[in-house]
Amino acid sequence: TSAQRGENLELDLYAWEKGELVFELNDKPFNMFDENPPLDDYAFILTTWGEWKTRHPNTDIYTGEAKIPVRRDE
Repeated sequence: TSAQRGENLELDLYAWEKGELVFELNDKPFNMFDENPPLDDYAFILTTWGEWKTRHPNTDIYTGEAKIPVRRDE
């Protein structure tokens, strides 16, 4: 979600094609290396799980295989 836009993104992992991720945004697929992706770039920090957990100790992570957890707040 962008603070400027104020609405949720409908972004999904669509496929793995020719060694690259393909995403789907609002029912339109795009490659992770598209020259003109439909999303703005955002700053990020590359970190380890240990570093993340130290900074954000209340973080949960899903480690299951087949089931995606259902959000209870929707």
